[in-house]
Amino acid sequence: MGKKIKVRKWMRDQLREKYEQGHGRPKHGLKDVHNASPYIHSHVTYKTYLSQCNHFADWLTSVGISDKDIAWNMIPAYLRALESQGKSAWTISTAMNALAKAWGVSTTQIEYTAPKRERADIKRSRFAAKRDAHFSEVSNLELTTLAKCSGLRRHELEALHGDSLAFDKNGNPILRNIKGKGGKVRDIDLHGSREELSMVIKMMHSAGTGKVFSHVHSAFDEHHCRAEYACRAYRSVARPLDSLTREDTYCCRGDMAGVRYDRQAMLYASRQLGHNRIDVIANSYLYNL
Repeated sequence: MGKKIKVRKWMRDQLREKYEQGHGRPKHGLKDVHNASPYIHSHVTYKTYLSQCNHFADWLTSVGISDKDIAWNMIPAYLRALESQGKSAWTISTAMNALAKAWGVSTTQIEYTAPKRERADIKRSRFAAKRDAHFSEVSNLELTTLAKCSGLRRHELEALHGDSLAFDKNGNPILRNIKGKGGKVRDIDLHGSREELSMVIKMMHSAGTGKVFSHVHSAFDEHHCRAEYACRAYRSVARPLDSLTREDTYCCRGDMAGVRYDRQAMLYASRQLGHNRIDVIANSYLYNL
């Protein structure tokens, strides 16, 4: 009989190897048979997946299992346990993706059907949270203003230099060569009031070639600011819905049945945020329109 492989260390080693191979590399051209990169490209994703795998290892310990080969067969039972505990479809999906990444397989190879993710179940950054008590928008006005005008992610804000500021042919301020998730680089149109844009321009000029922010507060709610930016970007180019053809209109379903959006404006807002799919915008960002 072969030596038993301890599942916790094995998962940790698998994720670490995939992160070391993928960190700083673009996803483009790296898709495998599962239509996804075999690596982990983001530090945030790596930490999230590691946490999810540790939770799985804790559960295995509670049921007396530590062997990697047996653990694989227990994944469906673990996911069903999460569902019975009332975990959201989003949490279960993240756990499923993390375990699939550790084993290097597609989620379709796990004999479990995850519950459908509904817009109504998304709670992140839509309501007041405990961490908000530790973050003052007044004290961090420059940070939140720039975030709402640009839609930058936390790591993008932390890496932002003053010389990223430029102006388009119409004199509108933009941010050049912002490196986002998966190594994708994009230019960003700034959206905000005259006062907000003036503040952002002043911040960027003051930073010069240095970083705009020496530190981004740990309680900063990037998702709320990105949602605000998405709405601003959408409104800036949205056309009257009555003037659009059926093909140019995005019609929501489920809990938002009857809500319609301009597909072209959605795609613009999506790409500004560093996404490509308009359903991501509909599900997670345009709820304040």
